Amino acid sequence: MLQDLETQLQKCAERIHHSDVALVTATLALADAEETMLMEKKRAEARFIQAKGGDPKALGSNETERARNLELGISTDETYTQTVATWRRALETQMFQEVDIRAARNEWERIVIILGMAG
Repeated sequence: MLQDLETQLQKCAERIHHSDVALVTATLALADAEETMLMEKKRAEARFIQAKGGDPKALGSNETERARNLELGISTDETYTQTVATWRRALETQMFQEVDIRAARNEWERIVIILGMAG
C-alpha cells in the first residue's frame, strides 16, 4: 500500500510540474491575446470613425454618446470580434489550467497526509 501511495505521489508531482508549465504557457498566450485584442480594438475604432466621415464628433453630441456609439460600432467589426473570441478562449484555457493545478496540488496534499498517517 505504501508503495502504491509513493507511486501516486510521484505521478502527482509530475502532473503538478506539467500543469505549472501549461499554466505559464496559457498565461503567456492570454497576455498575447489581450495585447492583440487591444490593438485590434484601436484599429476597429479607427475604421469605424473613418466610415463615419473621419470625425469622432460625428458619433454623437457628447463624450458619453460618442463612446457608446463607438462601442456599438466596433461590436460588428468582424476582425475585432474574432480577436475577442481568441482572447476568451485564451482566458478559458488559463482558467482551466489554474483549476487543474489546484486539483493536482490538492491530490498531492491528500497523499502526503495519508503517507504521514501510515508512516
